[in-house]
Amino acid sequence: MGWQQRIATALSFTEKSPKIISDTIGVLSSQVFKDYLSKKSIEVIYSDKSSEMLLSANNNEQITYITTKPSIPQFLKPYFEHKSFEYSNLPLNGDVSVLKGLDSDTIVSICNYVFSHNPHIVLSQSNIKEILVNAKNDDSLKVLYEIKTSVKELLATEKTIPNVINMAENWGKLIYQSYIQNDEAFLEDITSIDEVSKELIDTKTFEQVAFASTASKPLSIDKIIPYIKNKKESKAALLCFDCMGIAEWQLLKEYLKDLNLNFAEQYLFTLLPSVTSICRTAIFHGSSNVYEVKNPGRKDESKAFAEFFKGNQTKYFVEEDVINDDTLLGYDMVSILFNFFDDLCHSTLFPANENTKTIYFNNCKQYLEKSNVKQAIKTLLENDFAIYFCSDHGSVIAKGNGEKLQKYLIDDFAKRAVIIPEEASELTEFEKIDIPFVKNKKIVLPKGRTMFTQKDKIEINHGGISLEEIVVPFITVKK
Repeated sequence: MGWQQRIATALSFTEKSPKIISDTIGVLSSQVFKDYLSKKSIEVIYSDKSSEMLLSANNNEQITYITTKPSIPQFLKPYFEHKSFEYSNLPLNGDVSVLKGLDSDTIVSICNYVFSHNPHIVLSQSNIKEILVNAKNDDSLKVLYEIKTSVKELLATEKTIPNVINMAENWGKLIYQSYIQNDEAFLEDITSIDEVSKELIDTKTFEQVAFASTASKPLSIDKIIPYIKNKKESKAALLCFDCMGIAEWQLLKEYLKDLNLNFAEQYLFTLLPSVTSICRTAIFHGSSNVYEVKNPGRKDESKAFAEFFKGNQTKYFVEEDVINDDTLLGYDMVSILFNFFDDLCHSTLFPANENTKTIYFNNCKQYLEKSNVKQAIKTLLENDFAIYFCSDHGSVIAKGNGEKLQKYLIDDFAKRAVIIPEEASELTEFEKIDIPFVKNKKIVLPKGRTMFTQKDKIEINHGGISLEEIVVPFITVKK
């Protein structure tokens, strides 16, 4: 018998009678317990509204209510049996007072751990820290298994745009959770994952993104600031994290955990190639027509951002700038460029044959601990800014192929993708793909997860068409 069943039995959930249960610790309101009730077809209503409860009593309905309120009004007591669910009601042995102060998710994790390993474990002050660590590790392993299963299932589905986005999201989460668990099993799926993005390009499905992406429902990064403009916030801030893939977003989200924020997460396609000069330019111009911008970079982005939000007081900050009440004063539309993911991915040194981002992720965590990211977000919230996070592209760990293109072929160079003129297309044997809706240029790609640099050199880089590079997070921050 699991812990959910023990609680349901003790509280007589299966008996049809009018009851109000005060959930004083939040466990009954957890998603895990709700899922159990749903699976067992046990009907309850979660509500704090006394008027709703009185109406059901007057209708003689045999309903169980779960409320967060510790007590109920006197006028409800003749109609309902009232119970309180407290620490002492948890089906755990020993000193349950050691759980006080823990959030409901952590208590649920402990219940899961105890009942999956040994229901007779006795809680005490001396072992609670060890149990907490073990419970957290168990949760992570479960999450890792569930994500692996989702990726396997998605690989077997039709490669529609929503399915590919879903796959990219799960793949990014798998990379990060594998890093947390020091598990490299995900590497065996890289070939299958890369075949998905290749099919997306080869079948021209990727081109459908441009038609389906709108300001109200963005699917591509060029619709980010049109989306924000549509929201008509009195004040808004766009925080652009250059080179933040979905795995990096998981790392950043973990770092921000103590700010107690909620996030509405979307995932968008980049432009091709997945390089800063194209993709970040598209974000700040709010347009995909950026392939002929003569001097891409911060100065151009600042100017384009101001022009897009003409009529607003705009300010383009960079990571090194001071973000405080004074520097925000008078502005209602701001952007902040954070470059640390990109800087660290290009500067992290890897030993020969390294095939994971572990060293890079460790460097990112160390950097964040000393960064101004949290303080900037806090300051923006305190000044009533709606906040959005975005990224221009992601990255992969790649190996140098020792090959290079002739200089006369190159319009624009990146190690993972090279832009060449259309007329030079026949002069190279490397794989070439079209740039959607750009007729006079093509992209030359190195094979697989390699790059045009010295033989066998390991780097994190971008520009290619892997899911990690071309699907990125777009996040709405909520208090």
